[in-house]
Amino acid sequence: MNAKIFNEVKRLQSLMGVSQKNIMEVSNPRAAIVTSIFDELIQKGETTAVKEILQKFGKNVSDELITAIRNKGIYSAISEAETDGMYNLIKQLTQSSSAYKSIFSSEIAKSVQKHISEIMDETFQSIDSHMAKATPEQLDGYYNQLMDAIEKEYPGSSQQFNQVYYGKTGRFLGQQMKNGIISAKKLSEKANFPEWVQRKWFVNDTNSNILDLFRKADKLMNIPFDASQIKIINKGDFQAYYKGQKLNWDFAELKLPTGDEIILYKSTGTGAPDLKQAGDWQVINGWYEREDGSVWFVKDEKTTQLTKGQNPYLTELDKYVKSNGIDSLGKESMSSSTSKSTEPFKNQSGQFVSSESFDDSMIDWSKVTNAKNMREYNKLIIDALNTGNYSNISRFGFEKYGIPNFREFLQTKMDLNKKVGANPDNGLWYFTIK
Repeated sequence: MNAKIFNEVKRLQSLMGVSQKNIMEVSNPRAAIVTSIFDELIQKGETTAVKEILQKFGKNVSDELITAIRNKGIYSAISEAETDGMYNLIKQLTQSSSAYKSIFSSEIAKSVQKHISEIMDETFQSIDSHMAKATPEQLDGYYNQLMDAIEKEYPGSSQQFNQVYYGKTGRFLGQQMKNGIISAKKLSEKANFPEWVQRKWFVNDTNSNILDLFRKADKLMNIPFDASQIKIINKGDFQAYYKGQKLNWDFAELKLPTGDEIILYKSTGTGAPDLKQAGDWQVINGWYEREDGSVWFVKDEKTTQLTKGQNPYLTELDKYVKSNGIDSLGKESMSSSTSKSTEPFKNQSGQFVSSESFDDSMIDWSKVTNAKNMREYNKLIIDALNTGNYSNISRFGFEKYGIPNFREFLQTKMDLNKKVGANPDNGLWYFTIK
């Protein structure tokens, strides 16, 4: 065997915790799978199916034999040497008959998953015995063929095999290079993401997704940047291979003061280094899955520039997070905390005000007629902003904010030349003081 290939095989075996002795004494996975299938069928009371399979395999079947199988296992009916034939028969019947498919397909899948370790041991034995035929340049190509063979022999096993393998070794079997991304054949990188990302942030139409990101960014154009008004909903990270390197991207799901949500991620600087650098925080509106199973950011050259001066608010967001860390978002600074008691909205032309600006403890609710907290009051404020009917808004209660007449404040202080929002779906409203 070529020395480089031999060393690679031994390295993989070491990472997997598979010793040479275990390789030579590996058990037959098909025997383990057949045993699991019959055990499961008997536990479910599917004795008719068990009898039919044994009869098709050429065995004389009786109730006594079924009882023996129940008590002693399938080896009371067939030998371990015969299990290859039995396994192939079950596979063939499952593939050729809808009746047998309904009985056996799920049992085969469960049994295969249960015995991945035996399949892996057998696979490493196969690597040992066949690698002498490959050159170092054929190594990844051989793994591709190997995974195809595993899938053919054990239907539904290749993806789980690769997931277990990746978890133990930090790499994939059957690597493929495409567009600079190395990903596993038949294995989606999507599984590496938190559940909330998989459920919410994977998209099919990248063009409309990018347009939606620019719509969200446009709402921020006239809003002063205030880190305390940005809330972190979730945080996570994911790993993938890019240009032969295993890289990690940190990201966070943010809720903006406009009520929109975006993803902010930390760039590694490997993609489009002329547009952004390592450590820059970029905004995206989701991820998409490529045909080869790899996952990438929904972005283009223009989106990379949103935090590079194209959008002042998002540019400040990038600078702020680089200086203070992602966890600093959503926290009141000392100055903003103090300002709540020093009349922050008195003669503050150009100041941004929203449903997130007020704290229940700062409001005298005894002077407010139709609400007991800001959650309730925000609904009334949104209705007033949308309809122009301010009759449900009380005049008093916001004196600590320097607002002697809150109804008049809402009616007269909005700068209609700048962004105004009032969304009943999420309970958020905002405007700029003129």
